Amino acid sequence: MSAPELAREMLTGAIDYAGLFPPAQLTMAEAAGNYRHYLQAGQRWALGRFVVPVGRLEELARVLEASGKGEVWGLAALGGSDAFADGVAIQEFNQRHGAWARVEAIEAATPTAKAVATRLAGCAGMACYCELDPGAPGFAEAAEAVHEFDAAAKLRTGGVVAAAIPPAERVAHFLATCHRLELAFKATAGLRHAMRGRHPLSYAPGAPTAVMHGYLNLALAAAWLRAGGTEAEAQAILECDRGEELRFEPEQIVWGETCWTREQVAAGRRFFVGFGSCSFEEPLQWISGR
Repeated sequence: MSAPELAREMLTGAIDYAGLFPPAQLTMAEAAGNYRHYLQAGQRWALGRFVVPVGRLEELARVLEASGKGEVWGLAALGGSDAFADGVAIQEFNQRHGAWARVEAIEAATPTAKAVATRLAGCAGMACYCELDPGAPGFAEAAEAVHEFDAAAKLRTGGVVAAAIPPAERVAHFLATCHRLELAFKATAGLRHAMRGRHPLSYAPGAPTAVMHGYLNLALAAAWLRAGGTEAEAQAILECDRGEELRFEPEQIVWGETCWTREQVAAGRRFFVGFGSCSFEEPLQWISGR
């Protein structure tokens, strides 16, 4: 069954494929092979960029050269500790390999306003997603710096241990801050599932479980803030796990007593631009069956 129309509008190009990272942690050849397959699959409408660390760009180039050129890949590169070295490496990669793969965005941890300024100075000419921690002391100043430099924000929403999952209150604060500052943002880690719920933290047999965030919760909470909702209301949406009450209708999404119009969904998507996932297929399983 195909995804409902409004679901497609919410997710078109939204899932950056991060198969190199835990818990999937595939080899470069495996992850690149998957991405090549997804580019040709029926659900490619939801596919975003291929996520790769800056330090592994040349490894990716060797895999692509060995497998043959095809459609030009859009890449999101994860920066390391040296912003200027990352910028040089990306420029050189794009010059040498831009005919079949091109870094379009860089993502990096920027816990302070100074780190934001340094990162933005090193990545001129491309989209930059500054990873912020809403629980850290320098969050407010770092977010203001992202706004000042006209960049975008990034939120880590999980990991392979329960302690890596931020509480809904903290996520709502991040969303509200981005809304106030007019910052577009993306999310990463722990968003393999559409709906908030208890899930295994990894693919290992008998893996521990935890309550994980859902990407639909995040998208709808972001859209609700853009429509004039409050931070407390956004938190309630993030905490909702009543999937049976969520309906996709032709011109609106209804969840319990709350509804989002097509226009509000579109505005929310311009605010929440997408998320990284170590699986491309798993996030779509729930929504494709609606």
